[in-house]
Amino acid sequence: QHFCPKYSRELQARSSNPNSKTQLEFNMSKMAAFNLLAAAALLCCIGCCTAQHGRPNEKYTYIGCYGDTTRRDLSSYVAHSRMSVEFCYRQCDRLRYRYFGLQNGRLCFCGNTYGLYGRKSERECNRRCNGNRDEFCGGRMRNCIYEIHREQCECDRKPNA
Repeated sequence: QHFCPKYSRELQARSSNPNSKTQLEFNMSKMAAFNLLAAAALLCCIGCCTAQHGRPNEKYTYIGCYGDTTRRDLSSYVAHSRMSVEFCYRQCDRLRYRYFGLQNGRLCFCGNTYGLYGRKSERECNRRCNGNRDEFCGGRMRNCIYEIHREQCECDRKPNA
C-alpha cells in the first residue's frame, strides 16, 4: 500500500496509538475519525502510481504508446540530447501541464489532452531515452504518454460551518 507521504506518518501514528485524539472538528468516535482520515488520504492519493516497468512513482503514471503526426498531439515541445522521463516530467510539471509525452529518444511534449491519433502497440514505443538507456522514450511519431499527478484534495481545509 502506498499512501500520500504527507499523510502516511499521521495514519501510522494513529493506528499504532488508539488513544491518540483526532484533529477533526467533528463530534465523532475515534474510530470513525480514523476511518474518515484514512479515506481522505486514500482519495487524495487515488492512483498513487506506478511508472513504466512497474516502478513506484507518486509524480506521474505511464498511460501508453500513442501516435503523433507533424500536427502535434501535445501542444508544447522541448528537445534535449540527454532526454529522460524525469527530465521531461520536470519541464511539463513546471509549466503546469497535465500530460507529457516522450518521442524518438530525445523529444518531450507537454499538453492538457492527448490521444488525437490513437493508441498504438507498445512495440512501436521502443526507442531508448538518450539520457537514460533504461527508459523508453517513444519511437518515430510515437509518444510514450504519462499523466502528471498533483495533490488535488483539500485535506487540510476546515469544513464550511
